[in-house]
Amino acid sequence: MDRVSKGPDEAWEYCRIHWNRYGLSGDTAPADMHPHDLVATSGRTNLTQMLPYMSHETFEYEQLYLNIQNNLREVFEWIEQTVAHYLPDDYTVLAELVDILPNAGGSPVKPFLSLVVNINVCTIGHRGGKDFRLCLVLPISNFVGHGLVMREQGVVVEMHNGDFACFRSDETTHFNLDYLGER
Repeated sequence: MDRVSKGPDEAWEYCRIHWNRYGLSGDTAPADMHPHDLVATSGRTNLTQMLPYMSHETFEYEQLYLNIQNNLREVFEWIEQTVAHYLPDDYTVLAELVDILPNAGGSPVKPFLSLVVNINVCTIGHRGGKDFRLCLVLPISNFVGHGLVMREQGVVVEMHNGDFACFRSDETTHFNLDYLGER
């Protein structure tokens, strides 16, 4: 887990578990050829390094990843069904990306490609420039406070254990307010 300073005597931990996104579109690649057999026609591009792959944190913290997957499986399935129902266009696009990942299992947080676990975090305002279409925030634990602020919309969403919010984080400066407790 990485530790990031949040003040002179405090730090918070986070772990990013995701698919790396370094890939080419493949629109002009032959349909009957495996990506490892492709040869670049110009430049010095190693196409085998352009395939999506799991982040090193997924393997470094494999037991944490497996525990989260197992313990929150039903929650992730419920979120998937809810996003599919209320945001069908976004769901379709995101799910198509998950379905083409190079493993049979896809993503345990479908339709999302990544899972970021923040422990006891009070974030500063930021945008998720690498999030594609939607970002999901799901606070889990016992705490009081923690409103999710979406600056451009002028909204503070008071969230509780198990609530979730989806929004376009690349278009929305967002952060959470102070809270009491652990999350």
